[in-house]
Amino acid sequence: MFEEQPLLKTRYTFESGTGNLEDDRYITHINGEILAILIDEEANESFMPIGKFELKLVHITLAINTNYPIFDICDSSMDMRAMMFPIWDMETAELVPEIQEALGDDIGITTNDILIINKIQIVKKYRGLGLAPKVLKDIYMRFEDAVSLFVLEAFPLQINEERVKYWSEQEKEFYAKMDYQSFTGNEKKNTKKIMNMYKSIGFIHIPLEKTDGIFMFSATCLNNRKLRKLKMD
Repeated sequence: MFEEQPLLKTRYTFESGTGNLEDDRYITHINGEILAILIDEEANESFMPIGKFELKLVHITLAINTNYPIFDICDSSMDMRAMMFPIWDMETAELVPEIQEALGDDIGITTNDILIINKIQIVKKYRGLGLAPKVLKDIYMRFEDAVSLFVLEAFPLQINEERVKYWSEQEKEFYAKMDYQSFTGNEKKNTKKIMNMYKSIGFIHIPLEKTDGIFMFSATCLNNRKLRKLKMD
């Protein structure tokens, strides 16, 4: 295990294509790898996989401009339903009032696109080194000019078995490697710890009428100063 924070490389991959992609035309599914950079005595670099993340870039503006039903996008999968129905008002075709009141009128001026941070996972023996905030900053830097809002649900993955059972076999295999089941402690305490981590880098918790989930947000129009101050070296 690293005694100090290793330097990281983040690798982003996504797929697209031609033809009638329907809902997938309006959602870019982005998979990411978290790699620790290893340097040997001869200054040669190698990379050790120590985690992964999953993002969904929701192209709301494109859907509006092409008259594609936003409901269909939000209803396209269990994950999309869980994340989008609580935050998007289907009748008014905009963010729900709770979010607008908390984040202000400037949100969505240049784009309505949303980046969902679906999950960030770091292998057990590399946790506790402050790596997740750095990965989040890298994600923020890559997408802040493309979206109006970053959104995530703060919960320990080990307590959301309902969502895990819908994952692919490959996802479940990685989930098993994470050894979440060995975690002990109070569910509320673990959730609070995760919330505090996100708050420390400028994400805001906004209670929502349509869900009991703990949804947290960072609006690009508010210029997340806490995240910007985070050192990446």
